[in-house]
Amino acid sequence: MTKKGNTVELKRDPNQSEGLTLAQFKTKSSFMNAPILGIYEHKVDKAPFDLQETINSLEITIKEIGDDDLSAIESILISQAKSLEAIFANSIIRANKCEYMQNYEAHMHIALKAQNQSRSTLQTLIQLKQPNQTTFVKQANISQGHQQVNNHSEKNLILQNKLLEANQNGCKKVDRMPKKATKRVDSSMEAMDKIDRSQDA
Repeated sequence: MTKKGNTVELKRDPNQSEGLTLAQFKTKSSFMNAPILGIYEHKVDKAPFDLQETINSLEITIKEIGDDDLSAIESILISQAKSLEAIFANSIIRANKCEYMQNYEAHMHIALKAQNQSRSTLQTLIQLKQPNQTTFVKQANISQGHQQVNNHSEKNLILQNKLLEANQNGCKKVDRMPKKATKRVDSSMEAMDKIDRSQDA
C-alpha cells in the first residue's frame, strides 16, 4: 500500500483527557475501517493512500445516513447485488466448461450461493425503499349468520372487578336474593320439662 499521509488530525474536547480523546478516536468505525479500504483501493488503482481523507469520506457518509439520507446505503446494496450477479454468471460459465463432476458441482455451488445472496441483497434494498406499513385494525365482528356481540364486555369486566375489590375492602355486598318473610314466634309455648328416663334405656 503506497502511503501518502499517515498523519491524522484529532480534535480534543477541553473537558476530557488526552487519553480519552485518543481512545474514542481509535474505536471509531471510520478510523478502524479506513486502512482496510486503503488496502483494496491500492489493489485497484495503485494510487497513493491518504488515511485522513479516507476517514473524512467515511464520516461524511455516516453523517448523511444519520440525517436520513439513505442514498449511500442504496448505492452499496445495488453495487453488491450486481457484483454477486457477476459472480453467479461467471461461475455458471465455468461450470459448463468442467469435464469432471466434482469441479462442476463446486462452481455450481458458488453460483447458486451468489444468486441467493444477490436476491437477499435486492430484497433488503426493496424493503429500504418501500418499508412495510403495519396496520392496526380494531376488533371486527364478522359472521355469516346472526351474531350478537357485546363490545363493552371488557368495560363490564373492569367494573365487576372494581366492585369485587370494593367488597373485599369492607364494603357491604348487595344481597340480590329476595328476603324471606319473617314468621312470628308463639311466645305462649314453653320449653318442655326434662323427661326422666330409666337407666336401662
